[in-house]
Amino acid sequence: MVVELGRGLLALSLAWAVRAANCPALCTATTDNTAWPCRYHASGCQVTVAANPARATSQDINVVVISPYSGGLGDLMTMVEPVIAAATQDVESSTMLPGFRMNVFLGDSKCTVPDATEATIEACSSGPTKHVIMSDSCSASCEAVNDAARYFNVLQVGPGCISTSLSDSSRYPYFTRMAPSYRFNVLAIYEFMMLMGFHRVGVIYGYRSINILAKDLVLEMMQDDVAAGRYNWTVLFTAQITSAGNVPDAQSVTMEMQRKDSRINFLALYQNEGSMLLCRSYRNNMLSPDYNFLVASGWWNPSFITERAGASDCNCSVPELHRAAFGVIAADRGPMLNTEDVHGLSGRKLADIYSNYTQDCLSFGGGKGVCNHQWAGYFYDGLWLIASILHTFLIGSNRSVADLATIASRQALYDFSLQVDFMGLTGRVRQFNAVNPTTVPASHGDRDGVILLRQAGGPPESSFNQLAYRSELGMLFQTDVLWSPDPAHRVTCQSGTCDLASAWLPPDRSSSCQQGKVWINELGCSECEAGEFASPGMAQCESCFLGYFASQPGSSACQPCQPGSYSQASGATSCSACQPGYFRNYSGATDCAKCPRGAYSSLPGRGDCLPCPPGLTTSFEGAAERSMCVCNGFYWQEQCIRCQYGERFDNGVCVTCNRSVICDGGLVVGLAPTDAEWANTINKAGRQLTLSQKMTNEFLLVALGIDPDENTRKMQATIGLFGATLQDLMLGNSSSQILAAPTKNALSYLQNQVQPAYAAMASFLMDNVGTSAGSKLYVLFEQNLALLDISQHVVDLFVKAFGRWVSVVNL
Repeated sequence: MVVELGRGLLALSLAWAVRAANCPALCTATTDNTAWPCRYHASGCQVTVAANPARATSQDINVVVISPYSGGLGDLMTMVEPVIAAATQDVESSTMLPGFRMNVFLGDSKCTVPDATEATIEACSSGPTKHVIMSDSCSASCEAVNDAARYFNVLQVGPGCISTSLSDSSRYPYFTRMAPSYRFNVLAIYEFMMLMGFHRVGVIYGYRSINILAKDLVLEMMQDDVAAGRYNWTVLFTAQITSAGNVPDAQSVTMEMQRKDSRINFLALYQNEGSMLLCRSYRNNMLSPDYNFLVASGWWNPSFITERAGASDCNCSVPELHRAAFGVIAADRGPMLNTEDVHGLSGRKLADIYSNYTQDCLSFGGGKGVCNHQWAGYFYDGLWLIASILHTFLIGSNRSVADLATIASRQALYDFSLQVDFMGLTGRVRQFNAVNPTTVPASHGDRDGVILLRQAGGPPESSFNQLAYRSELGMLFQTDVLWSPDPAHRVTCQSGTCDLASAWLPPDRSSSCQQGKVWINELGCSECEAGEFASPGMAQCESCFLGYFASQPGSSACQPCQPGSYSQASGATSCSACQPGYFRNYSGATDCAKCPRGAYSSLPGRGDCLPCPPGLTTSFEGAAERSMCVCNGFYWQEQCIRCQYGERFDNGVCVTCNRSVICDGGLVVGLAPTDAEWANTINKAGRQLTLSQKMTNEFLLVALGIDPDENTRKMQATIGLFGATLQDLMLGNSSSQILAAPTKNALSYLQNQVQPAYAAMASFLMDNVGTSAGSKLYVLFEQNLALLDISQHVVDLFVKAFGRWVSVVNL
């Protein structure tokens, strides 16, 4: 019975131990990806160290390190296990935490949210009590671990998570980061762009939250600079690749880069989306140094070219993608330092730690092991930070292990972590309580540290070279900046600084625009609108001149309006056709002319007018129909025959009319006046002279008092006779054989000269009859003399008309 119970407890213990072992049996961190037994699977996933005799009676403090053995970052844990072991051993061998032993257990998050959650729960609910969690290397996994860790009241230290979302202390409490958040990646690229004097920038970002936050951060910093007058940024565009493998989005981004002339481009993209964009750029011949890319978020593997070339969303060959990527600058966490500086907590030289780690990681898998100097240092510093704050809590505050894994201890450890400041394997390790510029949500608990700028230019299998380190002290360059395969396109850097005075720097704008385009700072080379033009070198688009047009945008010159069309306004996009009746026979016209007499145009847009058929003409300009071509005479056998006055048309010839008829325009228009009518009319015109004198004499007799009544009556009769005769001379009186005024001049003279003079004198006589005042007589004298002269001129006009008549009828 006792034996069976013992066997049951042993089985339960073994089952519990198996559950506590959350690390794989086989690991693949080798140069050929072959699987080898993992280092610590057999030990229950606990890091083994040489025991320090001074800790023989020590109490155990248990730390679990959870990061991926597989997934998006590959077998990272196997790569960093040697440095985890080194930190655990160094703490064991130190005087830190006297009376206590820090045990380290390992777990696999697989870089996914579900697996990270499961690994956390399993580690904290099985095996020995865990007092601190160090996890993770993937930001989404870090968030999942933080949610799970709340239940167990343990502090989380993140060795590799860089998302600023984790700095939201209200959402992710009790999280202390070891790797600087990607805001420092953004700051490094932002400062590099300013150092190079770039002003015009395109911003391209991905669909992950870290990409969007990076975009927001750089835009916030640029907007603050512009608002404060510190630096004149121009953000040409922001464009997003909205999903994985979205080639249309990548193509659209490259088109926007071309349209806005975006030569310097800030990327917040992971390597899959970034390499897809580079391939599209290659296909559009958008290569460095004309187009340059700076990556601020998302890890890009050194071998990303060989990994991505030929993928369904990246159909470039290795050489093509290698050329497209040349000069790409990417920011990431700084690597392990390999200097003679001493670690602030372990007391070891950084170069010794670096050397020992390199030797140990390479020895894995029969000497085929792979190292990761980019990540390993953060695990070493993270374990030492944990040891330091545990020492402060247990020794400095005189607390016990029983006080750990409580709400109070979690808060205390978090507060202590914010006060840590030491020289680490990854640079200065300290936490910030607040970081500017601000983001939404606000960022707290970020870490100081070194950011590495890498530049693509090496072989495809390991393209990135270490370009510069960025820290609080500034930018420390390790090598020259190479913008393209052409060695002339470089910035020479020595002793950590660059010679920008003599450097070749890629311009952030086109040196010149193609014809039909002009430079606009916010838009780049922009097409002129329809109705405008720009020849090479012009600073702005000009409107087409009068008589010219440009129907399409992007015109290098305006075209002249063709014959038959015109333009009366500048900036015309088309020309107007000449209307019927109008024409223009040369190019570049600003108006149309009327068709001359003898021609017509029945259709719009004519460059010339058509002549009227032979013998026909128009009596005006601007004829719009052929029917307007007429003969002002008689149309005979395609000839227009016009007869003179006194002639009539007869079978194609004009013949003289006899004296008995009047002919005009080739037609008989009436009977001719007789000589008796002419004589009577001229006599009546002459009698008007006598009547003008007679009415004056009769006025004077009345004034002298000689038979005033009789002479007044006679004067009135004379005035009436003059008026009646005047009407007959103007209009004619057949019963009295008086001809109407024979000419227009005669009629006009009778109406405009004789009639007003007669009316004035008649009115004077009637109004002043019987008056003998001298002043009245003087007025009468002048009016009488004027009417006499006018009446004589009428006689002359009638006599002259009679003479012309006689000469015509005698031809």
